[in-house]
This record gives sequence, structure tokens and C-alpha cells, in this order.
Amino acid sequence: MNAKSCGNCGLFNEAGAFACVRCGFRFDGAPMAPRGTWAPPGAGYAPRATGNSKSTIVVIVLVVGLVVVGFGGIVAAIAIPSLIRARAAANQSAAIGMLRSIASAEATYQSRHGRYATLDELAKAGLIGAEIRNGMERNSYVFREVKVTAESFEFCAEAMPNVTSGDDSYNIVEDFVIREREGTTPPKGKSGTPIG
Repeated sequence: MNAKSCGNCGLFNEAGAFACVRCGFRFDGAPMAPRGTWAPPGAGYAPRATGNSKSTIVVIVLVVGLVVVGFGGIVAAIAIPSLIRARAAANQSAAIGMLRSIASAEATYQSRHGRYATLDELAKAGLIGAEIRNGMERNSYVFREVKVTAESFEFCAEAMPNVTSGDDSYNIVEDFVIREREGTTPPKGKSGTPIG
């Protein structure tokens, strides 16, 4: 290697350099840059591209991506069961509310007509919405009108969850007490656990 020694500072520079990398002294005899100003480095001083910068960026992106996915998985593992329980509780509350509305309509109808009514009769009387029918599904609960006796002195309405909506089934009868039972089969008559 034919290194050039700088005549100004004595630093050995690479062969082919046109100026000293330390002080900027020009080897071709041109005037040196004034002191305190920047002098361009010699041609041999330019950094060499290694080709590893792209692979380093890819590795960093992959590591960050894995950390984000892992963190998201942990958050999902904690949050999803809580969300499912909250949704089931909301569905159960909505089913209880619907049964209370049906019972209130039955009480009003019975006070006016001396008997209980079917859901269709309650809808025609304007005591419940026309969309409330036997077998309708709302908030993942199926509502059924089990019986209105021939004399119409008894009634029973039920709410049964479908697979994902809740853990309990409900009914309400002429004593206007909502009863529950665990599972998808509602209590029969007054056999369930009263909830108020």
C-alpha cells in the first residue's frame, strides 16, 4: 500500500487520497482550507456500504412486530373473557326487562278485560310492540308464550338463551315473579328460583 504522509500534520493517508483526512492539506499543491473550517475527507475516507443495513432494519421490524403481537395476545387473553361475561350479563338483564314488560302488559290487559291475553292480543291492544311475538329472538334470547289457559286466568312467558347469550333461563307467571334456572331450559311454572 502506498500511503501518503501529510506534509502539514504528518498523518499517513491512504494511497489515492487527494487531501489529508485530519487537516485537509491538499496533496496536489492546491491551497489548504483555512483553519477552523471544514475540509472534505479524502476519497479513501468515505464510509463503505456493508449491505447489512437492510437486514438490520428487517430484523428490528420483525422484533418490534413480535413484541406488539405478543402484547396484543396478552391483552386479548385478559380482555375477551371479561367482555364475554359482560355481554352475557347485559343479555340476561335485557331478557328480564322484556319479561317484566310482558307481565306489566298482562296486568293491564287483565284489569281491563278480566283475563290474561296472548302476545298477539297484547300487541293489538297496544300494550307491547307489534314485533314482540311468540318465538321472537332479541338480545340472543328467545321469548315464548307458554300458555294462556282457556279461562285465561293463568299465563306464562319464558326467555331462553341461545348458545352464546347467557347462562340462565327465565320465566314469569301470573304472580308476576321472575324465576330463573341455570341452563337453556326455563323453569316450569313456579319451580324456578325467584329473582324479584
